[in-house]
Amino acid sequence: MTIYADKATFLVNGKPLAYTGDAPEIMEGRPEITTVGQVGGAPVHTPDYSKAYSVITLQVVYSQENKKQLLEIENNKNNNTCSYRDQKFTGCILLPFAKSDGKTVSLTFHGNPYYA
Repeated sequence: MTIYADKATFLVNGKPLAYTGDAPEIMEGRPEITTVGQVGGAPVHTPDYSKAYSVITLQVVYSQENKKQLLEIENNKNNNTCSYRDQKFTGCILLPFAKSDGKTVSLTFHGNPYYA
C-alpha cells in the first residue's frame, strides 16, 4: 500500500479513514426539478429533494485494523459525518460493500453537504 505524505485526510466522525490511490470522488447532489404545465397559467416547478444527496466514493484496504471502525460506521446508519479538505457532509450512510480481508474495497457514502 502506498501512502502519500501530501494526501488530504478523509475523516469519518472525526477519525481518519486511510484510503488508497487517488482522492475520494465526490459528486454533489442536486434536487430533481419536475415541471407540470397548467392550462392558462405558468408551469409549476417542484423540486424533489429525495435524491439530492452527495455521493462520496473511495478505495480502502479492508483489514483487521479498520474492520472495527467500518463496523462502527455501519452501525451508525445515517448519523455519520464525513470530512475531506474543506468539504463536510452530514447524515452520511455507508452503503453495503463486499468485505474481504486484505482486498481493496470501494466504499460509497450518501450524505448531505454541510455549508458553514
